[in-house]
Amino acid sequence: MKTILLSSALLFLAMGCAAPETPTTDYLFKADTSDMEIRIPIDQDFSIEFSETAGTGFFWSPEFDPDLLDLNGKTYHANSSGGDGGAELVRFSFTLKTSKATEVTFGLGRADETAIETRVVTVRPSKSE
Repeated sequence: MKTILLSSALLFLAMGCAAPETPTTDYLFKADTSDMEIRIPIDQDFSIEFSETAGTGFFWSPEFDPDLLDLNGKTYHANSSGGDGGAELVRFSFTLKTSKATEVTFGLGRADETAIETRVVTVRPSKSE
């Protein structure tokens, strides 16, 4: 009985002393069929997401000024809508490094070919939240 009470007391104490969860701000922008403008706090991570069908050989690639933005990575995710005939979602993660506005031009194309489609995302700094 003492073991059960002690275990319960330790569990209760551990739950009460757990560090509070830090809220995260996820800046995820889903690119549709047009150019867009977004506002991001300086030094904030953000992501821009496109639909892409890898089996076609066409893929999205960004062009940007590395003095103003860091490209943190490119990841693929399953498309939960299921209506795009095998399309998956490609997500580009960036960090805004400066208080200057900048543009990211995304081109959809095959390697070593001219892009068949482009989208421009204007990134403007905003005040931190």
